Amino acid sequence: MTEFAQADDGLILELEDYFGVDARGGGLDFSDGIDVGVIDRIFLWSDAYRSGTSTENPVQYVNRWKISILIGDEPVGIAMIGIDPATVDPELIDFIRSPGTALALDDVDTDATLVFEPETGAWVTLSDGVIVPLVRGDSGISGATSLAEYQPVLSSRIVKVDVPSPQPDQGSVQSIVLIATTAIVLVLALLIPTVIARVRERRERESELDGSAVVTDSAAVNASAAATDSTVVSDDSAQEPAADEAKKKPVARKRKAGAAESPAATESSAD
Repeated sequence: MTEFAQADDGLILELEDYFGVDARGGGLDFSDGIDVGVIDRIFLWSDAYRSGTSTENPVQYVNRWKISILIGDEPVGIAMIGIDPATVDPELIDFIRSPGTALALDDVDTDATLVFEPETGAWVTLSDGVIVPLVRGDSGISGATSLAEYQPVLSSRIVKVDVPSPQPDQGSVQSIVLIATTAIVLVLALLIPTVIARVRERRERESELDGSAVVTDSAAVNASAAATDSTVVSDDSAQEPAADEAKKKPVARKRKAGAAESPAATESSAD
């Protein structure tokens, strides 16, 4: 614990990360280093003592140690350290920014047990059955008192336990998002080639239809032209024999006045 509290990459680094100067200028400036007080283990009142039951164990161990934090000669608060069960390494659990608390807890009797009441914010020492308040908080303790005197006060107190609303597991949410994203990518990978192929096939069909229409129109134009030429040729052929007949037919000449009639005509008259 002492090594973690004094190392530059230990407690001071975690204090800077979580409680140091932020973008708004708030927080504490730990850049000049910190001074730490004596490390003391923290105890809580036992469940039996809280319930009003007679017990020989009024307190219980918890995974917490306190360290008074000073910047220069000025106390700034109390750091609460615990042991990470996974790594068995010390880590910062909480930081109570209170110069008065840091000053009051800086010199705890080594023979006494340091007890913390989270619900009231009180810090007391317990030695030989006597409770001595260091930070009263909302406990109502005005001075030194015995365990027997304080137990009814503690057991009659309604402790409000704040139960945090359940939050979704971030790992599960990220996994679901990753799975959904992968599924969407796979579906798109399968659909895009199909859509492109269908669009290409549709364009080819449209091109073929346009080509057929052009050929049909050309054939119709050619057929119409051929029919027109045939009609013209037929008219010309009909006119040519008529012209020839006209040329062969003799043209009747007009008789002159007083001309003699032909013998055939005279004979007809005589009869």
